[in-house]
Amino acid sequence: MTNILVLGTGHIGSEIVFKFSGKNNVTCIDHGKNFPQIQEKCPQVNLVKGDCFDYNLIKKYAKDIDTIFFCSGTGGVYDCMNEPAKFFESNVTKFQKLLKILEEIKKFEFYLFSTNFVYANILKITKESILSPTTEYGKLRLKQEKILRNTNFEYTILRLSNIFGYGNFMNCGNLGAVEKFIQKGFSEHLISLHGDGSQKLDLLYKEDLMSLLEILMKNKPERKTYNISTGNQLSISQVAEIIKKIIFKSFKIEIKIDKSNPDLKFPNAPLMSHNKITNEIGWQPNSDVSEKIENMINSIQLKNWDGEK
Repeated sequence: MTNILVLGTGHIGSEIVFKFSGKNNVTCIDHGKNFPQIQEKCPQVNLVKGDCFDYNLIKKYAKDIDTIFFCSGTGGVYDCMNEPAKFFESNVTKFQKLLKILEEIKKFEFYLFSTNFVYANILKITKESILSPTTEYGKLRLKQEKILRNTNFEYTILRLSNIFGYGNFMNCGNLGAVEKFIQKGFSEHLISLHGDGSQKLDLLYKEDLMSLLEILMKNKPERKTYNISTGNQLSISQVAEIIKKIIFKSFKIEIKIDKSNPDLKFPNAPLMSHNKITNEIGWQPNSDVSEKIENMINSIQLKNWDGEK
């Protein structure tokens, strides 16, 4: 049985807890907002309310840990653009302090969830591509990666494309574009696009990420970095159209798509190749985004969104 520490229980962290809590000893340190949902489905998990950068908490709960998943809020492209000082502190300053504390702990495996934005916005990213982020978010996450590499820890860095899917906790963490569009489609019969809608995403289903983590926990790669993606892209406009068609097909609800600032253009998420991790451990993602979105929509009770109780 593995002793696991999850730092942050948002969009990804909560799902990691659900995935591994049945057969492992799992402890979470977080602000506690999502603890009631987690406690209901995972009563055996040790939930510790507090700051995951707190010296005393880390010293106390990490001392006998085998695996650490760092899932604390690191912001996104727009967060880091709007509040650079705040997210420099969380991605760099506090992260450095956390790793300094962990240097006093016994050997463990550290998982860092990084981003495809550490690459430049070019047509296709491979393992030979130069790390040259063009967004503040990408620059901060690359600094975070370098901080981890300068330790003696065993680590796995996963550069993630855009994760989507409800998983087992529909409202844990910040909603992504797919989830927001579905919610607005049901509640307001409207999907609002900020910008011209041309920015592209590589959407990776949350269950595919969890299946990958299960494989990595068994294989235990040492000091490796992987691109985690489907290798396919859709524009935000295409995602909105998919959701619009599925909601009409399943519920006969007409959805309007509105572009609130059509002259504004946002950066594409760099398109990565997952060949390295496929070749090394055999993991293969499911790239059928439409099918996954349809499953998400059809799993929702309409009353959750139309105001009925």
